[in-house]
Amino acid sequence: ISAAKDGEQVTVQGVVTSRVGLFDSDERRLTLQDGSGAILVRLPEGASAPTVGTRLRVQGKAGTWFSARQLEAETAPRVTGRGSALPVVLRRAPAEGDEWRLVRVTVRITKVIRDGDTWRAEASLGAAGTLPIVGAARSGISADALVEGRDAVVTGIVKRAHPSATDQRFGIAPRDTKDIRLGAVPR
Repeated sequence: ISAAKDGEQVTVQGVVTSRVGLFDSDERRLTLQDGSGAILVRLPEGASAPTVGTRLRVQGKAGTWFSARQLEAETAPRVTGRGSALPVVLRRAPAEGDEWRLVRVTVRITKVIRDGDTWRAEASLGAAGTLPIVGAARSGISADALVEGRDAVVTGIVKRAHPSATDQRFGIAPRDTKDIRLGAVPR
């Protein structure tokens, strides 16, 4: 997956790590991961939506979507079985090479900003710096899921900021409420 170059026709195989519609309103995009990396896949119109954990083989053209790597599938993906993709444990802020990967971080939540159905939290990795945790509107996660001052273990998909955003750091987008585990209340 990580070798896909812009404009190149490729075939990739991997495990679905996010459901369709988490990142897009037309409900045609999902993330696919293998041992080398991950990519956003845009399914053809009318293709059935595979569930998280489905192993797929997809053919299409590599390109971008809002500056992020994407594979535009030419035909419906072929299901090759079931699998799982364990999250990569990061002890640093995510970078471009981590884009679309399923990752897990242990952080302290320092700030939570609510904005309608979405939210954004600033999280500290201690000496390793900070990173944003991004609550997508379609994740179903309330802004109250993260609490300032609390430690948390967050699992999610590494996502780049929208091209027009002021803060261009890569963030982690939890997929649903099960992806956030709060630590004990500090004393």
